[in-house]
Amino acid sequence: MQNTVSALNPSGSRHQLKTDDETVYAFEKNNMNGSDMVIPVFNFSNNKKTATITLSSDVSLSMIYDAFNDQELNYKCQN
Repeated sequence: MQNTVSALNPSGSRHQLKTDDETVYAFEKNNMNGSDMVIPVFNFSNNKKTATITLSSDVSLSMIYDAFNDQELNYKCQN
């Protein structure tokens, strides 16, 4: 997946995002010039979770995708 999504390349910036659950880890990862971004989210519990992730105000989502199960997920944005 690193070769197909430039934001997953080791170079570029990365910072942890705030979540409402200590078993959920999320971070924002950008490519070197900032034109491509992904937000990997990891659930480290044994159960399915609903989690709130605090994004910066200049982020807009086009979709949320579950790479392990190959499906798009539902999401709700709150201001």
